[in-house]
Amino acid sequence: MRTGIVVDASCDLPPRFLVEHNIQVLPSSIHIGAERHSDAREPKATLDFYSGRIGRRSLQARTESYPVARIRNFFLDRLVSDFDHVICIPIWKERSPLHGKITEASLGILSNYREYRADAAARAPFSMRVLDSGTLFAGLGVQAAECAAKVREGRNYLDVLAHLGEVSRHTVSCLVPEDVAYVRERSRQRGENVGSLLHVAGQALGIKPVVALHEGRMRMVASRRGWESAANYLLRRVAQVVEEGWLCSRYVCASYGGEPERMEELAGFRDLRAACEARGVKLLLSIMSAVAAVNVGAGALSVAYSGEMAWE
Repeated sequence: MRTGIVVDASCDLPPRFLVEHNIQVLPSSIHIGAERHSDAREPKATLDFYSGRIGRRSLQARTESYPVARIRNFFLDRLVSDFDHVICIPIWKERSPLHGKITEASLGILSNYREYRADAAARAPFSMRVLDSGTLFAGLGVQAAECAAKVREGRNYLDVLAHLGEVSRHTVSCLVPEDVAYVRERSRQRGENVGSLLHVAGQALGIKPVVALHEGRMRMVASRRGWESAANYLLRRVAQVVEEGWLCSRYVCASYGGEPERMEELAGFRDLRAACEARGVKLLLSIMSAVAAVNVGAGALSVAYSGEMAWE
């Protein structure tokens, strides 16, 4: 039985990994006035977004996922004839309506897939599962990568789902923004409470917070003066998690809102890479999605793993 994987554009994974594992990306749109940017995890287009005029006006941007009808057609045209089961791993449903849209679209997909599969001479029934990832950005990358690894091993659909449930429960996704004032303003626009600690960090000159999302709770776990210091702290803390054997997956994912080569300049990233190599863990580095940049600003760092929470 063939199992497919679908993520949305905010899932931070390297393009080569997406292609090698046949992971399908549901695009998103970014609107700034009359301008429209499509985010489908294409590296050049994403870097153009960061460096171009649209990137500088991100505070005015509005992100939009596909409408229900277009999601339904995306599955019917591209997935139901090639796969018997599809696992969807969208962004955390507390931060986006996409989970609800895919769930609604699934009703039409499951009612109409037969004619598409008949054309492809596929006789088995089609099924799909929409997961609540409970995570963001690099955290989505960890879950999708682990799912792809299990599929490649030939595990059956139910075993893959059971494993993903375990990985999801232990996913820790961390963020170091470069522009704290930007994050606060975007949160204010969404009507969210950024919390007193992030507010204080935003007011203090040069203080950068380290924010962690785990089990549906987002909180500031540390702060350092300067982005590089905060980034190195986070990278070394995750390296310690790897060294101590606290992971329950084989991947650590990192993404940066700009040229990913900047990560190579950080001593903390080199430490994390060495720890992963020593433990046989795969470190996947990618450009942070344009959709994520609209919400957390250019220059942000996201690092995620599945394992024990490092800041209990």
